[in-house]
Formats: sequence, C-alpha cells, structure tokens
Amino acid sequence: QASRLPSNSVGSMTSCGNQIVATISGAVVAFDGKAWSAPNRPPGGYASRVACAGPGKYWVAMTGGVAHWDGTGWKAYAAKDIAADAGTTAVFDVAANADGSAWVAMANGVALRFQGGTWTVFKEGQGFDKKYPFLRIHTDTKANAWISVGGAVLVFRDGKWQS
Repeated sequence: QASRLPSNSVGSMTSCGNQIVATISGAVVAFDGKAWSAPNRPPGGYASRVACAGPGKYWVAMTGGVAHWDGTGWKAYAAKDIAADAGTTAVFDVAANADGSAWVAMANGVALRFQGGTWTVFKEGQGFDKKYPFLRIHTDTKANAWISVGGAVLVFRDGKWQS
C-alpha cells in the first residue's frame, strides 16, 4: 500500500539514511518507512530542491538562497549575503555531502561551495573560463561536484573545475 504524501506538489526527492526526503509545496517532508512527517518549512524561503547531508540532515535550495537542516533546526543563507557579487539571487539546485559541505548552482553561471563554515563563489573569471548555463549540480562519494553545462559536464576535482 502506498503512503499518502501531504501534497501532490513534489519538487524533488532523495534518499537520506533510512528516510526518503522530499520538497512538497515549499516545505520538506521525510518518510521513515511508515509515515510522512509534518511539513517542515525552512525560514525565509520556498524549498524547491533537497540534497542529503547525512542521515537526518539535508540542504535545500529555496527562493533567494539555501538552508541547512542539521537534524534539530534550520540555518538559512540568503544568496545576496553569501554571493554578493554573483549578479543574481536565483538558486537552481543544491548538492550535499555527509561531511556537511554543500554545492549550489545559481543563475548567471555561478556555483557556490560551503565547506568548513565558509562560502566560496565560482563564476566567470573565478574558477570558470566563461559564463555557463547551470541548472543542476550533483556530488559523488568523493565529494566532487558535477555540473551539467549545455551538452557538457564539468567536475570540481583536485581544487579546480575540469571538463
């Protein structure tokens, strides 16, 4: 028997430890194998994409920023604060690793990395040779970021972006 979601408006879904986590109507819900949790909305935004950062922990892309759920509470980051010179606040996607680091794909060919409490901005002239049309970003088991760029793929490996 299928478990009923709190809404039909699923934005994204991922596995996270022993749970399935999804964005639903701007909030996050988790399925533990028996039931869906109550919707949990991050502060300051509409959750559109979700990425697992370890069991019970995740990052979400939201309108104008990202937020991290550490298992007990939210920490929101506004794009205008973490990427002030990006020329955009539009966040398309988020990817995460079990070590708590995260990657963010933004409009204007901007990617962000959160690692050790610090945000790093990558854009044309700062890690990229030109402005790329990003939409999705993923990480692998070695914490490398992979981003699709109009018919090609770039990977962040050994401290730099490579094609």
